[in-house]
Amino acid sequence: EKAKEYLKMLSGRSLFSNFSDFFISYLDNDKNRVTDALQKLEEFVIIDGEDMFWIAVCHALVNDPEGCEKWMQRAIEGGFIIYDYMIKESFLDGVKNNPGIIRNFELAKKKHLEFKKNYFT
Repeated sequence: EKAKEYLKMLSGRSLFSNFSDFFISYLDNDKNRVTDALQKLEEFVIIDGEDMFWIAVCHALVNDPEGCEKWMQRAIEGGFIIYDYMIKESFLDGVKNNPGIIRNFELAKKKHLEFKKNYFT
């Protein structure tokens, strides 16, 4: 309940307020509102890879591995290649064994290691 109070403070028309609406609906177990909130999230013009990753996470939470795979791939293409963070995200646990998600993890790891080699060695 305390988490919902904080999330409600974010309500409005921004991307983050829509994430807030999604998580409140998810915590309330209101499937119709979850679906609506996720659809609204996808309507934003999103250019940041981390925001795309969080949409992937939302898809994982509603047990939609295909949606998660699609948005995770977009996140990686958008430059979100923090493999260590991705692999540890517990909200993805329900889809981590999906072949498409595994491929995305492998791609993120490859890009992460290439980046690390090019800029930190």
